[in-house]
Amino acid sequence: MQRKYDRQVRVTRIDVKAHPELAAAQGIKKVPHVMIVSAKQKVFEFEGLWTQEQVERKVEEILRGLKRVGKDWRPVVAGMTPAKD
Repeated sequence: MQRKYDRQVRVTRIDVKAHPELAAAQGIKKVPHVMIVSAKQKVFEFEGLWTQEQVERKVEEILRGLKRVGKDWRPVVAGMTPAKD
C-alpha cells in the first residue's frame, strides 16, 4: 500500500500485544483492525480480513472524496457565516 500510494497514504502497523493501552484507547477489540484517518479524524475502519483489492478500492474511494471536497472544506452550520480571508 505504501509503495502504491507514496505520499498520499501512510501505513503504520501497531503491535496491540506490545501496546494494549493504545489498542484500548482506539477501541480495538480484535485484530486485524484497520483505521483510515484523514487530518487526524477517523474516516473509516474495519475489523477482520479484507483482500488487498478490497482495501485498495476503499482507499481509492476515500482519496477521490478528499480530492472532490478539497482540503479547505468546512461543513455548513446553520446560523454561521463563513469568515472572509
